[in-house]
Parts: sequence; C-alpha cells; structure tokens
Amino acid sequence: MRGPGIGLVATDLDGTFWDRDGRVHPRTAAAVATLGERGVPVLAVTGRRHATAAPLLRAAGVPVAATVCLDGAIGREGVDGEVFHRDPLPPGRVGELLAVCREAGVEPCAVVDAPDRDLFVGARPTTHPDHLAANQGRVRRCGDLADALARRVVLSLVVCGGDPGPLGRLAARVEGLAQASLTRDTVHGGAALSLRRPGTGKWRAVAAYCARAGLDPGRVLALGDGANDLDLLAHAAVALVPEGADPGALALATRTVPGPERGGWAALLGVLR
Repeated sequence: MRGPGIGLVATDLDGTFWDRDGRVHPRTAAAVATLGERGVPVLAVTGRRHATAAPLLRAAGVPVAATVCLDGAIGREGVDGEVFHRDPLPPGRVGELLAVCREAGVEPCAVVDAPDRDLFVGARPTTHPDHLAANQGRVRRCGDLADALARRVVLSLVVCGGDPGPLGRLAARVEGLAQASLTRDTVHGGAALSLRRPGTGKWRAVAAYCARAGLDPGRVLALGDGANDLDLLAHAAVALVPEGADPGALALATRTVPGPERGGWAALLGVLR
C-alpha cells in the first residue's frame, strides 16, 4: 500500500505518537526527522490542552508544523506560535450546557482561552482529583462557574478520569448542543469527556491549516487511536491506526500498526515510499 502523494501527516499524540508516559520511541523520532528531510510537515492533533501538550512536545524535541489542541478547538503554528484556528463555544451556549451537565450530576471543568490560569472549576468538579493536582498552577476556582465564564472565551468543557456510564449518557444528552467526544482516559483511568462547539473536530482544524499553508487536504495521512479521532481518520487519504485502538477507529483504518511503545508510528514511512 502506498499513499497518494502524501503532503501532510496529522497525528494524535496519546496512544498514537507517544506512550502513556509521554515517551516517544526512537524509531518514531527518527521517522519525524525523515519526514522533515522530505519536506512533509507533521501536525500534532490532540485532545490535550496546550498547557499539557506543549511541554511534552518540547521535551520530545520533535519538530511539528502546528499543534492542534482540545480536539480541534484551537490550533497554533509550531508548538507555541501564532493561533491560526480558534473554534470556541458560543457564549450563550456555555450556561445552557452547564445546566444540562448539572442535571446529569456532572460538573465539568472549563478550558478558557487564557495564557495562564486556563482551567476554571466550580465548587464540586467531577474531574479526577489528580487532574486538578497536576494542573494546580493553572486552576482557577470559582464559586459560580457559570458567572465566572460569562465574559470568557470558552474552548471546551471537560471531565477527566470520570465514570464512563454517566459521562456516556451526558454525551448523548447534549447532542445538538455540543460536539461531544468520549474517550478512554489513559492518564487517570476511566473516561474523558470533551464538549465543544457543534461541528468542531480535529479534521476541521487540519483543513484550516491546509488552507493557510496552501496544502491539498486530499493528501493527508492521519494517525489516531481514539473515538475523538474518527473525523480525522474518515477524511484522510490514508488512515493508520494502532493495534488495540477504539473499535470505531479500527473500522476506519487503511492499515493497522503496532502501538507507540513499539515505535509503530514509524510504519508510515513504508506508506510514503
């Protein structure tokens, strides 16, 4: 199998590019370097916030053309560069979504477009305590979350390390109000839920980058393993999916590859030959 003149690689990070500890396999790092030599840009496309994705990308030392975070809600040139894509929740929709969440017994965190304290939480957040502890310096605690967000640009409402049952029911309940992604939480266990502007997804941000850079969106190779990668995999010319991935992702695979702990990401070089 060979790619149709691939001009761009768009990759998920956790469970695809690096392992659960954020380690990049040497074969994967070497493959990124080879792509650079061939002039093929790599986009990091993740459900993570920029605050947690950027340090790991810097530590890995792998060059990326752009970093798309929060499942397509915001994209930056390089790792820390200019914002080229922003897809926030409509202001009037945030309070409505919070009300639906609370009726379901869930109090999400809110990710706002801010350079420092970008994680807003209410009095009883549902997210895993370790999620808050790991972001201690970036958490802003609010007595009334809805009021605190009224004048903010909200990119996403999130819960990490939650119970898959209630979060799955909430995801179904907000259909039409938000774009929901329910995925396995490889860091805290359980499930992670992300609620974004309707229509927001990884592919829309990749297409925005292609338009900005003058690249053909019909020549994208994508790699992903989660339910939040389905739109990306479905639109890509070639879709590579790690073994053991989400069933929906596997169903869209052009080819399956070994997991990130075995450097399976580097298998894309065989597709590009």
